Amino acid sequence: MPWRCCVPGCRGYDEARAVGVVFHGLPTRDPPRCRAWLRAIRNPRFDERTPASRYGGVRVCSLHFRPEDYEEDFRAKILNVAPRPALKSGAVPSLFPGRGLEIITLKVYCF
Repeated sequence: MPWRCCVPGCRGYDEARAVGVVFHGLPTRDPPRCRAWLRAIRNPRFDERTPASRYGGVRVCSLHFRPEDYEEDFRAKILNVAPRPALKSGAVPSLFPGRGLEIITLKVYCF
C-alpha cells in the first residue's frame, strides 16, 4: 500500500510516481527528534506529548527535506546505480511550500 504524507496540505502522494518522491517514517527510536519532527509538521492530529512509539506508521515525504538533509550514497556512485535516499541522523523536515512565509523581516533604516 502506498504511503501518504502526514504534513497538512501536502500532495506528495500524488507526485510520488512522477517525481520520485520517497516517504520517511518518523524517528520513533529517538523520542526528542520525533518531537522535533512533530513540531515542524504541525499536524493537529498529532501531539508531541504522545509516546513516539504510537507514530510507527506515520510518514513524511521527501518534499519536506532539503538536499543537504540526505547522506551521499557512495555505493550508488561506484556502481553507477540510482541512489537510495537516506536522511542524515539530525535531519528534521523544514520545507513546507503550501504553508506560506513565516520569516520575520527586519526593517533596515539608513540615516
